Amino acid sequence: MTPIEKPSGRVNLAMNAVRFIAAVLVVIFHLRTLFIEDYSQVVDPSPVTTGIYAFASLGHQAVIVFFVLSGYWVGGSVIRALQQERFSAGVYASARLVRLWLVLVPAIALTLMLDAIGFAARPQSDIYSGSVAYHSLLPAEGVGSRSGPGEVIGNALFLQDVYVQPLGSNSPLWSLAAEFWYYVSFPALLILVWRGVSIRARATAAAVVFVAVAAIAAGPLEGHARVALLAPTWAIGAAVAAMRGPVSRKLLSMSRLSSTILQVGLGMLVLGAAVVDSRVWSTGTTYFLAIATALWLASLVVDAPYPVVGRALAPISWSAEWSYSLYAIHMPVLTLIAALLVPRASDRWAISPLTVGLCAVLTLSVMAVAMAFYFCFERNTNAVRGFLRRIPNSAVVS
Repeated sequence: MTPIEKPSGRVNLAMNAVRFIAAVLVVIFHLRTLFIEDYSQVVDPSPVTTGIYAFASLGHQAVIVFFVLSGYWVGGSVIRALQQERFSAGVYASARLVRLWLVLVPAIALTLMLDAIGFAARPQSDIYSGSVAYHSLLPAEGVGSRSGPGEVIGNALFLQDVYVQPLGSNSPLWSLAAEFWYYVSFPALLILVWRGVSIRARATAAAVVFVAVAAIAAGPLEGHARVALLAPTWAIGAAVAAMRGPVSRKLLSMSRLSSTILQVGLGMLVLGAAVVDSRVWSTGTTYFLAIATALWLASLVVDAPYPVVGRALAPISWSAEWSYSLYAIHMPVLTLIAALLVPRASDRWAISPLTVGLCAVLTLSVMAVAMAFYFCFERNTNAVRGFLRRIPNSAVVS
């Protein structure tokens, strides 16, 4: 999951609900990998068991949904600012960095602390000593191999998956580096082609684009290609934001029943595309998932048409406030618990009503930790931004 902004104005309950559900799917996917035996180990699986594994295997696809959402909200805010001739590079940069660092820096500290506790308690566990059984979710050479000063600094500077490995047990941090580079590149690319922008601003934007592309291309790790390949999934969300006005007018001209049928139908298309991508996992299926998600989000720009649906979505929408915290810290928390309960990969549980219930309890426990983390850090995002706004910032692009 990635650090996504709320849309300006009234909160879009439906999109926020999508954001939180996607975050939970990421947690469930990682929990399954750590606690539940692989599907290939199941003898004569029932349809219910197969369905559970399919549902619990959509973590990567949920991240793609996050990228599209991020492009819609963050990219959309850049487009609106340029349209209103009020885009400030300084304000934008400080807002994005506050959003990222206010959660990332304490998450790095928490990862180091929990990994140290876990290694001290279970040094011989497959979790911390390393095992290929976790399918690269955890480093096969051991968590400690990715916990040095280089990884700490590199992850804080958004170089993970490009120049350094994600820190320790916190492999999901790879997506934050991708987000950072999209945040840097997108406004610069827009300024290059935007009408009425000064030559100086275009030259600066060109330099930013060159540095960003060169930095990603020069990365020695294989992840640098992933950052580039997934950029269109973020950009397509921004494209939806650019067309929000005409899309909204079209949706508002439809009956509530028709718009609801459209939203549900496109939601089912996204689910189907996600399941296919989880089985095939190709660039083509990932892009199709992104396109389906963009179409679904376009149908949601006017939110849920029925008030009763909005009331049902409200608590889920609020939970999205701490979805970034949930994404940033869930892996080291789950890793520590897994080392204590199932220290060997061979100890992982078979699917049963009991183990499904235990996984539900674990998911809720991680959510509780994430909520506490949110109240300590992420909730203060706007306050920190407000403080920084009182400091003189760079001029508006012109």
